[in-house]
Amino acid sequence: MWVTSEPLHEKEAEEAMRKALPHFDEFLKKGQIEIIPFSEWYVKDGAFNTKRVLKGWVDKLEKALSKDFDGMRLTGNTFWLEKKDWKSFTDYEKEVNSVIGTCKMIAMCTYSLDRCGPLELIDVVQNHQFALIRREGKWELMQSSERKMAEQALKESEEDLRNILSTSPDAITVTNLEGKILECNKATLDLHGFSTKQELMDRSAFDLIAPKDRKRAAKNMEKILKDGFIRNVEYTFLTKDANEFPAELSASVIRDSSGKPTCFVAITKDITERKKAEEALKHSAREWHATFDAIGDAVFLTDLKGKILRCNQAMAKFLGKPFREIVGRTCWELVHGTSKPVEGCPGVRMQKSHRRAMMVLPVDERYFDITVDPLLDQEGSLIGAVHIMADITEQRKAQQEIESLSRFPSENPNPVLRVTTDGKVLYTNDAGRKVFKAEVGKRMPERYLAILKKATRSQQYVSFEEQVGQRYFSSVVKFIPKVGYLNMYGTDIADRKKVEDRLKAYQKRLRQLASESTLIEEREKRHLATELHDSIGQLLALCRIKLGELEKMTRVSGSRSLVGEVEERLEEIIWHTRSLTLRLGPPVLYELGLEAALEWLAEYMQEQYGIQTKFKVDGEA
Repeated sequence: MWVTSEPLHEKEAEEAMRKALPHFDEFLKKGQIEIIPFSEWYVKDGAFNTKRVLKGWVDKLEKALSKDFDGMRLTGNTFWLEKKDWKSFTDYEKEVNSVIGTCKMIAMCTYSLDRCGPLELIDVVQNHQFALIRREGKWELMQSSERKMAEQALKESEEDLRNILSTSPDAITVTNLEGKILECNKATLDLHGFSTKQELMDRSAFDLIAPKDRKRAAKNMEKILKDGFIRNVEYTFLTKDANEFPAELSASVIRDSSGKPTCFVAITKDITERKKAEEALKHSAREWHATFDAIGDAVFLTDLKGKILRCNQAMAKFLGKPFREIVGRTCWELVHGTSKPVEGCPGVRMQKSHRRAMMVLPVDERYFDITVDPLLDQEGSLIGAVHIMADITEQRKAQQEIESLSRFPSENPNPVLRVTTDGKVLYTNDAGRKVFKAEVGKRMPERYLAILKKATRSQQYVSFEEQVGQRYFSSVVKFIPKVGYLNMYGTDIADRKKVEDRLKAYQKRLRQLASESTLIEEREKRHLATELHDSIGQLLALCRIKLGELEKMTRVSGSRSLVGEVEERLEEIIWHTRSLTLRLGPPVLYELGLEAALEWLAEYMQEQYGIQTKFKVDGEA
């Protein structure tokens, strides 16, 4: 397209072209060449209008592209330009320069040196990529220093982008608006099992997504064009060998300076291990609830302040309340109806000793054997307690029955004996003969003599348990000072032993589940820290690079300060992101160990909060 002006008019231009270009009239007829006067283009309707002229160039280009031309070349001179219009025309050229830079257009503008002073020549050089000046019969090429700086900034930005692509642990892929792959990094090749970049170039990114997710991916592509980005969308991806794996994708649309979308940039992260951890967590949770609710005794977990964290179905049934009215309240409030722990509270005793504490609690006409065990974290620190309330009402009744039967030893199904202090049997019922192998007039078996001696010396009850065949017995020995002999009573506790063994197994499993829950929580924290560092941190760093590039290239009044302000806010976001990453899972802890991590923490507390901190290691770990 040629916009003519004095001293060369439209008809003269056509004649000159016919001489220089064979078949010129055919090109003219097809619309492949167009020559028009400046009065019908620049000053149409008698006035120069920047927006109208810019829109005209874009409309002409779109028509050319619709006719399958590769682009558009245009030229025109400024002989028609008056001095008073120079400022508005140079402003127009600044804009047209940015438009041409993003479109398939090449423009050549001619200026008469007779009409241009030194300041005008500076404007010409600044607003064009290249300037050709003819002096003394020779053409000299000049390039804008500002453009050189912008090109250098662009080159540095591209180098930074290449470094990010090559060092990123996540797969980064660039596609056109149809999804065809234009660029990718090595992490992308490794993720999908390809050896060379050429294997992926010009392939559709949809080929890397499992068929079941492609329709959803296409819809999300439309969402990216509309909203500008998507974050952390899960898809099932494919390797080169068609093996499926789960991954998380975040993508953004890249636009040119005119705001037109040009391509997509996607970051893909393999979440196979995270999915396994999530499934393990769900399995542990299901197992926890199944085990918890399968226990027939009332079980509940408390924190160090006595507040109930969790409880099973048996505990909810005992209290006659739904879970929402139990969790968060203290055990003494719900069980005893008091505002503070009762006297002899096993929970309080356990916190002091860090060992199991027990008590028998009467509730109405029932009796409960309460056992409180410490709940420890991985480092062995006390973090709470496991309470088990076993209903021993029936055992209590049985004990009372035994005591009643002891008044009639011969009828008692449990062992009842009377022996001298040196172990000679004065009396035994049938159960005593069978269990203790005792015979009247003979000494008790050797294993009981030490127990008899202890009871005689202490004059207190001495109890012991033993297994006899397949049965378990709990026995009590009491010295009777007035008559100088000892009474011995035995109780069959086989059923109780089974319950205790079951409780021990439950308690062991509860501790394992608590430990597993802590481990999973730590893994999730570390995963979040890695996510913040590897994905969000790198995206923020990329944004900072882009802002720096934009600041170097922009020439609009006031925009540099605005870009600088945005860059300051971005630096704050990056700082807070790094700070959060360190608090969630400081890399030094996992890479260098506990000692180095504690040294770092001391320095961090002093730097961030002004707390004077000293760290000292005594002995060797």
